Amino acid sequence: MWSPFVLSKQTESQLADFTQLFFGQALRRLAKRYARANRVSLHQALDLLAGELGFVSWTKLVSTSKKDWIPSPEQMASVEAIVEGALPADFQAGHPAAMAHRLAYLDNAEHGMIGDHPYRLQVALHDVIMVGDGWSITVPENPGARPIVQTVTENDGKCPVFELEFLQKALSLVRDRAARVRGEISTDWPRRSTKPDLDGVVRRPLWGRESDAWFCLHCSGKITGIQIAQNLWHCPGVAHRPSTSSTRPSGVKTRGSLCRQ
Repeated sequence: MWSPFVLSKQTESQLADFTQLFFGQALRRLAKRYARANRVSLHQALDLLAGELGFVSWTKLVSTSKKDWIPSPEQMASVEAIVEGALPADFQAGHPAAMAHRLAYLDNAEHGMIGDHPYRLQVALHDVIMVGDGWSITVPENPGARPIVQTVTENDGKCPVFELEFLQKALSLVRDRAARVRGEISTDWPRRSTKPDLDGVVRRPLWGRESDAWFCLHCSGKITGIQIAQNLWHCPGVAHRPSTSSTRPSGVKTRGSLCRQ
């Protein structure tokens, strides 16, 4: 006869301890990132995140967590949003092998130093990429996209991108190069593609179609001519590219053109 699997009291206790440890470590990592971005002490950042979770202090949160309390998914999402909003870039964990391959691939790129840390800088498909040992920074062609910082998880404690002063200098270099790249793109396009007329009408860089309103067929969002020109024909509402857009909402048969994301 089938019987349900029942955990022993000891196993249940071990699972509870593991869960509490996992969330505790996750919150501490978020607090460290917030502290670095805002140049405040770690204990101030811990207390701030504890306050967001409804506790008067981090110490109170820790003592309550020992009584089997863990944050809900909604609470964790709220804390993560606060931390991400304080950072000048989107941080991601990179795969060690991929990061090493990228560093080797950019061996012939422009080399430089920020303090004691060497870097390599290159433009790839209009994205500007800076790579160092265990870290990389990418500023996409899309003017509306946030920079992307990737680090090798095992090397997080050593990565200079977690030091605000280094990160600001690196972002300044990459953004300056990205501005040059975007300027070159604009120079290659018709003037009306990047500067709307008085009615907000812009011309598609390819094929020359004109309109004062565009609709992304990926997210169905409406984009004004001014918005799409300022965004170098990337959809401001979607992070990926490329996508299609037309001068009419999706489902309406009409002439269309491409809008990159």
